[in-house]
Amino acid sequence: MRSIIKNLTVFIAIFLIGSCESYLDITPKDRLSEAQYYQTEQDAIEVVTSCYDPLKHPGGFNINFFFMFTTFSDRAVHEAAAVNQFTFDASYSRVLEIYTYMSKGIFRCNLAFEKIPPIEMDEGLKEELLAQVHFLRGLYNFYMTTIYNEPPLIDYLVKDVDQQFENSSREEFKRSIISDMKIAAEGLPAAWDDANLGRATRGAALAMIGKTYLYFQQWDSAKIYLQQVKDMADNDNVYGLLMPKGTDSLDYCYAYQANFSAIDLTTPSGNTYDSENNLESIFEIQFHYGGWQVWEGGWQADGSLTDLYFGPEGYKNLAPTAEYRDQFEETPDHPAGLKDDPRRYVMFFEPGDTIYYIDQTVDPIPWEENLNMNGAISEGFGWAKYFNPAHQSNNGPTNLRLIRYADVLLMLAEADFMSNGESSSQLGLDCINAVRQRAGLEGIETVTREAIMHERDIELGFEWFRFFDLVRWSMLEDPWVDIEEMIPYFQKGKNEYLPIPLYEINLARETLKQNPGW
Repeated sequence: MRSIIKNLTVFIAIFLIGSCESYLDITPKDRLSEAQYYQTEQDAIEVVTSCYDPLKHPGGFNINFFFMFTTFSDRAVHEAAAVNQFTFDASYSRVLEIYTYMSKGIFRCNLAFEKIPPIEMDEGLKEELLAQVHFLRGLYNFYMTTIYNEPPLIDYLVKDVDQQFENSSREEFKRSIISDMKIAAEGLPAAWDDANLGRATRGAALAMIGKTYLYFQQWDSAKIYLQQVKDMADNDNVYGLLMPKGTDSLDYCYAYQANFSAIDLTTPSGNTYDSENNLESIFEIQFHYGGWQVWEGGWQADGSLTDLYFGPEGYKNLAPTAEYRDQFEETPDHPAGLKDDPRRYVMFFEPGDTIYYIDQTVDPIPWEENLNMNGAISEGFGWAKYFNPAHQSNNGPTNLRLIRYADVLLMLAEADFMSNGESSSQLGLDCINAVRQRAGLEGIETVTREAIMHERDIELGFEWFRFFDLVRWSMLEDPWVDIEEMIPYFQKGKNEYLPIPLYEINLARETLKQNPGW
């Protein structure tokens, strides 16, 4: 028996040696080499789609932006004391995760800029694809400098893994962002067909130019570009606020709530309010399945995880403060008879409220403080915005809205106010009062700092803009807010920005300098 086994072993060894070359020459069927890729029009389309992908990852906009920047503000509390009290450091995992996914987006955009131009394809489509990449790179860079102050600005495809990088100034970032967004605005359509909903548009690029100038305190320039978005709404009906179609209380709530829902909302009287990619949407992260929006697969990569972390059936580890609830106006003369600003009813879950579900075969249930709130948080309220209708599984379908027309109107009102030397104008009044009219509130008579701050606070709650607003208002020559008084544990000169991740500092071998205070 041993001789048979020995002879058989020798035979197999000889066979394998003789056949080795043919086995090694087999081309893998499950992947393409780089030499085989970047050849066709379809390859170019897929490369651009990959540039959108980091937007939806939990490490970036999907979870961490809500978790970090909502918690940092004065309007929310998280069960994690390290984030509430700014006691984390440059080694904190979420600091690195956000940096990683913004960098990943920038890398993919730079890859697209190198690989797409040589492809033989329809030149009009090529220009359109590259315009999308310019928008996305500008978007990632906007948040890189807004969050990390002066990290490296990388505008080319890095091929040397050992290359060391130095800090880039915020002025360099601004120039790069504006350049990318202007190219995007020139090459992008005002709107897409149904098969391509969610791709970047001309209006999204113009809005980001205006926002960038606003954050850099260049009020006149911000006003010019934000006005162009308003012109697209006024003259071409590309954008607009979702307005109540009736006088029922649900009409006023749904006109706002539809902007944060995965399904269209219909009142008992038959008034329907479109949800995703609607008239008010300027740019949102797509969590639909199928079509061009298919993202890379893998764990936690197929949908929104905000329900799982912050919704009434998830971890519920981020809650609004009672003080925030008190900022919503009482409305004794509301056209629908509501006692408070309708945005309050969309923003919060409170005892007596009902949780409805995206899957309408699931029966609604009452929201209960002891069941639908995290036991470590005692504020007595839960977030309803984005979570009513709620989703029961990990990967939710609700798109995340990054730019809404209401935000553009309020930024335009602020830019106009500042460019006029903090003086009220009809343009600013019209912008703010349009947002208030949607809620059924009386218009203001004069634009003031307080009016701008209040309306942004109420309209944009739980969209993680509040922290960034407070930071930039605190950095004005004549500050609008005392941020250390408003946000406990905040340290001026340090907490305006996150630290550059320690991992990146170490990789750079001391050529990359840490942000002040960290």
